[in-house]
Amino acid sequence: MAGINTAGATFGANLLLNFELGGAVVTASSPAQRALGLATGTPVIGTYVEIGTGSGYSRIIATFSAASAGTTINTNNMTFGPFSAACTIQGMHIWDTTAATAGNNLRFGTVTAARAISSGDSVIFNSGSLICTLT
Repeated sequence: MAGINTAGATFGANLLLNFELGGAVVTASSPAQRALGLATGTPVIGTYVEIGTGSGYSRIIATFSAASAGTTINTNNMTFGPFSAACTIQGMHIWDTTAATAGNNLRFGTVTAARAISSGDSVIFNSGSLICTLT
């Protein structure tokens, strides 16, 4: 299982705060898509260390359940790879686009344990394995 920090991404945090608390009028609509990206380091605000597309990597469309008790989970299986270069995955992030190096980071987090990837490996997130909690 992997967890996503739902309070950390500036774009998503500002949108949520403005929506809930009315500090600014929210005119944004729900993103047309959400995509999971992988990170070679621990993501922090503004530094997402996304894996380079030259390694056979690309963001994957992610779908989520309706939130209940402040939590939602992914409802689709997501397969990254096979990778053409070795790397270590330490984190992940949810974007509002599949386009590499584009879009708004909505949420980010770390994987339960860093995973060393070899050339030819794939990384699979099964449905229900990605848990997003708003605390």
